[in-house]
Order: sequence, then C-alpha cells, then structure tokens
Amino acid sequence: TAVRIMTGAVVPEGADAVVPVEDTTSVADTVTITRARASGDYVRDRGSDLRAGDPLLAAGLRLASRHLAALAAAGIDEAEVRRRVRVVVISTGAELILPGASPRMGEVFDSNGTALEAAATACGAEVTLLTPVRDDVALLHDMMERGAADADLILTSGGISMGAYEVVREFLQTIGGDVGHIAMQPGGPQATGVFNGVPVISFPGNPVSTQISFEVFVAPILRAAAMLPPAQRETRTLTVDVRSAPGKRQFLRGRALPDGRVEVVGGPSSHLVAGLAASDLLIDIPEDMLEKAKEYREKLRSYIEGQLQELESSSSLTGGATASAAADEPAARFETAPAVASAGYDGPQSPDYGAYPQPADYPGFAAGN
Repeated sequence: TAVRIMTGAVVPEGADAVVPVEDTTSVADTVTITRARASGDYVRDRGSDLRAGDPLLAAGLRLASRHLAALAAAGIDEAEVRRRVRVVVISTGAELILPGASPRMGEVFDSNGTALEAAATACGAEVTLLTPVRDDVALLHDMMERGAADADLILTSGGISMGAYEVVREFLQTIGGDVGHIAMQPGGPQATGVFNGVPVISFPGNPVSTQISFEVFVAPILRAAAMLPPAQRETRTLTVDVRSAPGKRQFLRGRALPDGRVEVVGGPSSHLVAGLAASDLLIDIPEDMLEKAKEYREKLRSYIEGQLQELESSSSLTGGATASAAADEPAARFETAPAVASAGYDGPQSPDYGAYPQPADYPGFAAGN
C-alpha cells in the first residue's frame, strides 16, 4: 500500500519509509517503485533536531538570524534579552556648528559628535541623545540632566584642558569628578565623573584625541556589553623606524600593506582627521620602547659574551682547531640579533615590536582595529 504525501508532511501511521516521486511511475491507481528503499529512508524522526527539554539557545548569545529562526521554529515569539547600552554624546565649544551649516570666521564643524555616535553604535550601543553645547556651564548642566534621565553612559568631548571656559572641567568639579592628564599621545587630557548615577567620561576636544580615546578606553567595555568579540591585535613590522614619545604611550595611524607590513599614515598631531580617515589601524608604541630595547640589547650582549667565554674555555681543553670552528658559528648566528632588538632607537630598518618585551596592554585594544 502506498500513500501520496508532500515534502514535510506527517508520515502516515504504519508507514516507515518515503520513496521520492522521481523513483516511481504511476498509471491510474497503480504505483510502480523503480528503486527500493529501506526502512527509515527519507523520514525525519521526531526530536532528531532537538529533544524535548534540551536547551534551544544558550544564555548570553548575540542574536543573529539563525538564532531568531530557531526560536520561531520552536513557536517562541518572545525571548528575554539584554537591552543595548544607552549612550549620550555631548560635544562642547562655542565654535562648533553642525555639518551642513555655513561656517563664519572662527567656527568649525562638529566632527566629534558624529564620530562618537558612529563609534558607539558600531560597538553595539544605542545613542539616545547627540547634541553640541556652547561654553556655558548652566546649558551643559541642563543637557546633562536631560541625557542622564535615560542613559547608561554619557560621553563628552572638549572643555577639560587648562584654558578659560573649560565648561566640562568646571561642571565635573562641582560633582566631584576627576580631571587630569595621562601619559598617552594623543589624548592626554582625560576626565571622569558620575552625574545622577550615570558615569560620565570626558575626552579632549581635538578630533583625533577624541576618537583614539574612545577606542582605547570605551570601545572594549561597550563591545563586551554587546557580546561582540574584542578588537583584533597583531604584531606587525613597520616600513620605517619610529621613536616612542618620552614617557608617553603613543598611538600612530597606520595602513596595512599587501606584504603584511604597516606604513605610518600622516603625522602624530591630534587634529589630523584626514590622516586618521586614511588609516585602517592604530600603531601602539609603548612609552618605554627605547628603554625596553636597550635592556634587551644588554641582555643579548651578556648572553653572547657568556657563550664566547664558554667557547674559549672549551678551546683550551679540546684544541684550537676545534674551538675555532665552533666559535665561528655562534658569532654568525647572533650577528643580526642586536639590530632587530635595537630597532626603533638607533637606526636599524623595519622594527619588529615582537622582538623585545611588551608592556601591559590596554584591555581589548588592538593595533589591527
């Protein structure tokens, strides 16, 4: 007995196999099977994908289309999720105007607001307020009140240096915030505080400083909250020698080349937005790179001298001919090592930062980001 069914239909009671129509011929009520099938062929057993009581999705997933499809297939139309982090972006300065406006003398377009909004969104956050504020503490306070009512984090740019009309500095000081400098270039001035229970992180006003500060300090936190993977960090060889800024951790702009090396793009100044736009990665230069390189070279020199002394001692026991042959090999083997180790402070080409010890990294920050 045969019963015609469609793909995906319930297998009739008593049947234990399905024969594709391509393997049959039919005349009137008679069906001829041209290829035999075994029990279970073309039958999908109930529970073969997921058994009753098994977890469908693990907690903590960032839901993609495949996850939503699995929920829908199980008849689930609602799922408990973690909402996105809500971020307020405020840029300050009497000179700021919105992109698209006609600038007058002394006015500049607000690029920091645009940059922070896009960066926060790319890290999985939701920007609930984006606005520039003039250099007026009362206006800034009002905007902070408005933003903090529905935010998990407030980001500001500008107004934290030592000059006059540093409105963010003045505001943060009234709420017990911390305003100061860190050993980083660009992005030396930094400030933090808490307003109405909402954390406030304040960056300097120079546009490159703002964007790099976000990447170093805020992006890793937002990405982790959104269940996004950390930014990628790699060790690459530069096409030119670089020197670390004395006592400061420096972030240069770079571009990856087809051969795997990295070229420096633009200068180190914190206003060069076109140079930052032309880059596709940041180059992390440790603040003590010169000292680390010198330390490595001294250790290497001590090691080589120790090896040579051992060879000299060996020559007095085994004979000059044997010792001479053995001494040539280590000398050649270590001849180029000091150049690699010392690269970046006295002239050797193409420094490889993996050649000497690295200081502790900022969490989640990647030179390849």
